[in-house]
Amino acid sequence: MALDAQALWAEKYAARFADAKFQEDEAREQAFVDDTFIVYGERLRGMTARDLLHLQVVQSPIIYSTGKITVAHVLQFLWALHTRNKGTFRFIHRKRMMRRVLSRRSSDPETAAIMEISEYIGKMFMDSGGKSSGESKPIGACWLAPIMVRLSQAVGPLDPLDGRAWADVPLPRIWQYLKAVRVMEDPKAKDYSPSDKILMEWQLEMNQSQNGI
Repeated sequence: MALDAQALWAEKYAARFADAKFQEDEAREQAFVDDTFIVYGERLRGMTARDLLHLQVVQSPIIYSTGKITVAHVLQFLWALHTRNKGTFRFIHRKRMMRRVLSRRSSDPETAAIMEISEYIGKMFMDSGGKSSGESKPIGACWLAPIMVRLSQAVGPLDPLDGRAWADVPLPRIWQYLKAVRVMEDPKAKDYSPSDKILMEWQLEMNQSQNGI
């Protein structure tokens, strides 16, 4: 028996889709605000291409899945993106951060920290998909040069919003500029968002139901 499309949507997909759309809209607005992100109780800034390159140089397994993630890797990641990682007293702030993180209590602090970091990374790369919903997102810094060149040619050598070099612009804003460039280059370009995956799941389930699968 074929499923009712609207009933299936309301029962299984509507809430997920609404939540995904809300998160997408919020993230896209934050992309043009120098907002900070609370990750495991610590205040992090938006990740930049330079940050990603640094994490590749230090071979962070959190980004590149190169081995088991330890508490040291968690501390390394949090400090690399920390808002207090600057100025004369940054080493003092680093020691204080380490004490705070290591003193937090939970049933599984390492897993809790990794989950929050994963959510943060998800926000940084939410709109980084390519020309289709199934196209893989960039891994590592191999995409850095092509994107920097593309933005420099299309927009200019600096972010027109605040004058920063592209390597120092938060990744969520980079993806928004690239989306605008794609539309400028090809008005028929389709913009795929994470919420599109939910629509595709709904359509697939309906098709399978109608075909008796």
